[in-house]
Amino acid sequence: MFTYPLRMNSEIFYRKFGDTGPRLIIIHGLFGSSDSWQSLAKSFADTFQVFTVDLRNHGKSFHSDEFNYTLMAEDLFNFWADEIIEPCYWLGHSLGGKAVIQLAHLYPEVVAKMVVLDIANKKYPHRHEDYFEAMMSLDLKQIENREQADQKLLDLIPEWKIRQFLLKNLRREGNGGYQWKFNLKALYNHYDEILDKIEFEKIYTETMFIKGGLSDYISEPDIKSIRVSFNDAKIVTIDEASHWVHADQPLRLIQEVKNFLI
Repeated sequence: MFTYPLRMNSEIFYRKFGDTGPRLIIIHGLFGSSDSWQSLAKSFADTFQVFTVDLRNHGKSFHSDEFNYTLMAEDLFNFWADEIIEPCYWLGHSLGGKAVIQLAHLYPEVVAKMVVLDIANKKYPHRHEDYFEAMMSLDLKQIENREQADQKLLDLIPEWKIRQFLLKNLRREGNGGYQWKFNLKALYNHYDEILDKIEFEKIYTETMFIKGGLSDYISEPDIKSIRVSFNDAKIVTIDEASHWVHADQPLRLIQEVKNFLI
């Protein structure tokens, strides 16, 4: 397997893995990045040419005061137009899943099939306030190392796994201190839009929804709504997986995705 150099196109940063097979584009969730998917991308690359993409205001992609699903879909379309130019497969987790749904709604010609990982198309309640408060309370210019930052996040974010996930986004500055890789202010300012439902009548793209068996992001009423809004959607539950299905059950996820796409 050949891993391509890191690349940026139209201010969208991406990585590419593999050089044969159909193209699979993977989109991360809120506070994530293409880096979060490197391990799985390498596993998928025995079958697909895999692209892992940083959404705007995440990872190494450009920062903007504007942030909504229409803009993210436009960014992804422009990336596709620059690099792919034929219908391909898309996999999106959480925020990335909604972005892919919006892409299929606005630009159905670019999506051959899509996998939506542990998210439904509905308006979600607020559930990240403690994360935002904790991260915004850090004086990043005074942070000397990630261990110190971890201790300061502890009171509001007791889950070690979540703290480590967020702290992967800290970047050391050349003159001392740290900065967040994502645009924390823009994500906070547009949080209601992140949680909102995408409006459309029906999507006919062949779609598989994957639910984490331990996650509450997709409920039984959501499944009924999915079957109405998506033409012949397939719904799979992966047991012993939280919202971060790809971290908890990577091998099962890989198999389910391959079975659906190939």
